[in-house]
Amino acid sequence: MPRTARQSSETAIYHVIIRGINQQPIFDDDADRQKFIEILRQVKTVSEFKLYAFCLMGNHVHLLIEEAGERLSQVLKRIGSRYAGWFNWKYQRQGHLFQDRFKSEPVTDDSYFSTVLSYIHLNPVKAGLCKQAKDYAWSSMGLLQRRDSLVNWEDLSKLLAFGGELNEESLANPAVLKATDTLPMDFEAHQIRCTDAQAVELMVEICGEKTAAGFQKLDAPAQRRAYAALAAKGLSIRQIARITGSSKGVVERWRKSD
Repeated sequence: MPRTARQSSETAIYHVIIRGINQQPIFDDDADRQKFIEILRQVKTVSEFKLYAFCLMGNHVHLLIEEAGERLSQVLKRIGSRYAGWFNWKYQRQGHLFQDRFKSEPVTDDSYFSTVLSYIHLNPVKAGLCKQAKDYAWSSMGLLQRRDSLVNWEDLSKLLAFGGELNEESLANPAVLKATDTLPMDFEAHQIRCTDAQAVELMVEICGEKTAAGFQKLDAPAQRRAYAALAAKGLSIRQIARITGSSKGVVERWRKSD
């Protein structure tokens, strides 16, 4: 079946979501997150896009981005290939890290821009990772105090529909919050019985590995036993696949055979 063409934005602004393949984690530690942000800086210099917001979650990334020098697809290709190459080298793995197609939605007016901005920054709050958006180190709110050049702050302030300043109060603007309620918060914790961090702790207890790359180096019998043990602990097939770097089909097949 042919792919549906992407909807273009008259403003050239998009909300982009990049996901790990099979929803597996794309960040195993803070050094991975630092590297991704470093790559964002590098690609921004080359591609000349404008960045208004970002948030790094466990198995996906949100970007609020405006096309400028290069097409969005080329920008995302640069980011994805650089990070995946580094990640595969670090963890001695092979194959795809990201889903083959990123998700993008056009941001067509100031009101929706403010809604998406809040949506992105409130993801870690809704996921229970922090109490306030400013406390999350791996989003643009964490750069707010320093006015870090990765984010185009001056352009951002001109686009905000709720008064021109990004802070906790503006994120909690009643009209904006009501609008974000119409968007399903996109974080992994809402669909699982325990957090991925807790699931990884279980994986360490069961097989001694704490990363998907390490798990993939285990022999087949050890992996099969781990799938069954993790399922017995109440983890879903989707979550087991995510933390082990396996496909859902493989997890289901081996879990049933044990």
